[in-house]
Amino acid sequence: AIWSTANRPAAPAALALTGALGIVGFRLLRAAHGDPTLFVMAERAFANPAATPHGLTILPNNGYDGQFFYRLALDPANLSHTAFGITLDDVYRLQRIGYPALTWLVTAGHASLVPEALIAVNVAALTCIAWLGGIFARDAGRHAVWGVLLAGYFGFVFSLARDTAEPLAAAFLVAAILATRRGRPVLAGLLVASAALTRETALVVAVAL
Repeated sequence: AIWSTANRPAAPAALALTGALGIVGFRLLRAAHGDPTLFVMAERAFANPAATPHGLTILPNNGYDGQFFYRLALDPANLSHTAFGITLDDVYRLQRIGYPALTWLVTAGHASLVPEALIAVNVAALTCIAWLGGIFARDAGRHAVWGVLLAGYFGFVFSLARDTAEPLAAAFLVAAILATRRGRPVLAGLLVASAALTRETALVVAVAL
């Protein structure tokens, strides 16, 4: 009876949300010592401690892509090579504006909330992927819980831990495929475009569709 009751997209979404919050909580408490700015992984090679926003933890080395998403989320309209004390390593970072732009909207432009919002957007994206996966599973005649497998890709753990854009791009793509199957090409096109503005590699799916 419980298995039957859980046969709805909300079930895999709840599982994905629980798992994502668990991963974030573990990293925040164990590795980041309660500091959400460590998810950004800013490093001195690209971040100037004297010019970056107050409170941003900067590593001496071993930084990662999250620092560039963080910098763009502070002001997506500022496309300068250097802004807020962070220098882009390559101009192609500017085309991955989807994740930071959505984060900026979530924070309503409040820079102090960006570190937490980057994490929250990724958690929400994984939850949406699982929910959409539940719909796909039911369309295929299977139990909705199977939909959690879409959000269970191991690489998403890395994305959660380092503020990268893969979960959001994947959420847009899964939604685009579902829209295509529902016969809504305009919506599918908008979703694929959003995915491409988040990770340009999503254009491969546009060609496939």
